[in-house]
Amino acid sequence: EVSDDGVGLPENSSTRISGVQKLEERARVLEGQLQIESQNGVGTLLRLVVRRAHLIAKPHQS
Repeated sequence: EVSDDGVGLPENSSTRISGVQKLEERARVLEGQLQIESQNGVGTLLRLVVRRAHLIAKPHQS
């Protein structure tokens, strides 16, 4: 979870769309869920929820 008290994410800016798409792709790869809360002039909260089992490295098999 990451948050700030900045200006928030502009609704339709190309920067927001590109950044959000990258985060959504990472969440999908990890089989997780991305939550974004943003209000103009209030800030933004990003939360990525991933099951711990998906983060544990699996041993290589030869």
